[in-house]
Amino acid sequence: AKAAAGGEAVEGAGVAAPPNAAALRRAVMALELLQWKSGVGNPARVVGSVQQLLFALLPLVGSIAVAADEADDGEGEGAGGSAAPEGGDSTPALCGYAAQLCLAAVEALVREALREGGGERGAVVAAVAPALAVRCAQGAPDAAVRNAALSLLSLLGGVMPRDVLDHVLEVLSVLNVSAAVSDDAHSRAVSSAAMASLVPAWLASGRSANALWSVLVAALPRVP
Repeated sequence: AKAAAGGEAVEGAGVAAPPNAAALRRAVMALELLQWKSGVGNPARVVGSVQQLLFALLPLVGSIAVAADEADDGEGEGAGGSAAPEGGDSTPALCGYAAQLCLAAVEALVREALREGGGERGAVVAAVAPALAVRCAQGAPDAAVRNAALSLLSLLGGVMPRDVLDHVLEVLSVLNVSAAVSDDAHSRAVSSAAMASLVPAWLASGRSANALWSVLVAALPRVP
């Protein structure tokens, strides 16, 4: 994770060190494999490693849409149309893509652990850090990363509600932002799933509905 994401912040500068492009691309390849591979050995440890990479990527994440736009421009200029060309300004977009894959991989591993049951289930769920997914949703540069984070949080709301409840108001704020800036069908479906998972858990815990209404009403002027 440190090799891919550049390790520690630059001393005194308050910014993350430039990532190792080759290591980052290798990490992306591994994450892409995790999207379809089942029966991963020691899934709890894999979840921990993926989250370590995700945490390191957060200061570097850029919009995936930038890479797509560059690819469209490049097709007409003989650049090959790569979504993430080597070096240059494509690095933030590649970090954004890697962050999206990290979130999706954690969700896939949790879903598989829930299906399989057994001793791995508790270990995998315990290894997940809901606060990290919330940070990703809040700081997401585009809908792709935000939707991946919200999808994971929707799942976690049903399997570890106590840990997620502390972040419900933060997640609702993200949902309001999503509604204001992303009106596509997938974003709406992800937001609806998150609401369906988190709001009932909040109310069932005996917490005040007034706080929920305050967050939702405050966002109304921004919602299309």
